[in-house]
Amino acid sequence: MKSSFKYLFMILIVPVFLIVLIGGIEGFNFITRDADRLKMYDEELGWSNFPSKVIVKKDITYTTNSMGLRSEKVNSGKEKILLVGDSVMYGLGIQDNETTAYYLDQEIPDYQVLNLGVGGYGIGQYFLRLKKFISQLKPKLIGVMICTGNDIRNTQTNVSYGYSKPLFKIEEGELKTFEPRISRFSCPNLFSTSWFLQKSPFASLRDKYCSTQNIPPAQIKKLVMRLFSEINELAEANNSKLFYILWPSQSNFDDKKSILNFLEEARERDPVNYARHVIDSTPYYFKNNWLAFKTWLGETDYITLDFLEKTKESYSLEESKKLYIDHYHMSPEGSKLLSVEIKKFIEQKQLL
Repeated sequence: MKSSFKYLFMILIVPVFLIVLIGGIEGFNFITRDADRLKMYDEELGWSNFPSKVIVKKDITYTTNSMGLRSEKVNSGKEKILLVGDSVMYGLGIQDNETTAYYLDQEIPDYQVLNLGVGGYGIGQYFLRLKKFISQLKPKLIGVMICTGNDIRNTQTNVSYGYSKPLFKIEEGELKTFEPRISRFSCPNLFSTSWFLQKSPFASLRDKYCSTQNIPPAQIKKLVMRLFSEINELAEANNSKLFYILWPSQSNFDDKKSILNFLEEARERDPVNYARHVIDSTPYYFKNNWLAFKTWLGETDYITLDFLEKTKESYSLEESKKLYIDHYHMSPEGSKLLSVEIKKFIEQKQLL
């Protein structure tokens, strides 16, 4: 009898113990957010940078201040320039003193340049992050970097790099999110932050059980343009000047003259349907979204710095490799060059 009771006890207790143990491990994973520990869960933004952290990964030091910005402590005695973007602006793969924000801060010493970049963000998250900090920081100038290689993809879906994120839609003329708050325990988050669920055979169940919402390709332009408009209105409401930076993928330097020629020919051939023709016809749409963003921003009066246009005569495809550490992310040399171009652009447009 005792033997049977002991056997039953083990059957009941051991699974409970294992569940509690796994739950504790998983709970820690949810706190640290992901494997590189650079980001944490954020119910509004999906994820954000850890505040007040010094993290060394592959000999690269990533330091954030108390606001989660990859910058020095906010200096209340200086007016601010904010640079918003994804991992390219954040400076993934390069040191704290090699980012564009750092170099520009050295170039314009009368202002403090703050780095609001967060890895994996899309344009909707740029808007939300700027909205979160703008009234507190009261910037004189805001630069929003568009990573032309993946910003469309990261804007049109509610899941990026395995994690749940806000997805905007236009409903009855209003810009809204599908979900007002992102659940820490959403299906994608469970799989992506869980050591247990990432193992076979559970990993193969992610696509089956985790539904993903996507904005149809035909509606992407309308959504992106509305987000641009909202960012512009946000800047104006806070008495801040705004400009956009088009950052190309490294492959954009391949046959860039033929891309520019194609752009001009399409404009002359069919000016009325020019933008739609570019989106529907060009083989560079998803490979090189620089052309799409150039087209869309060209239809507005938003001030835009096109890095490819500024450098197209100076760098061949082979030479451009030194500006990048991979297809998207800039090298220290690329960061330095961009900071110089931004400073010249600010002076040319008299933005300060």
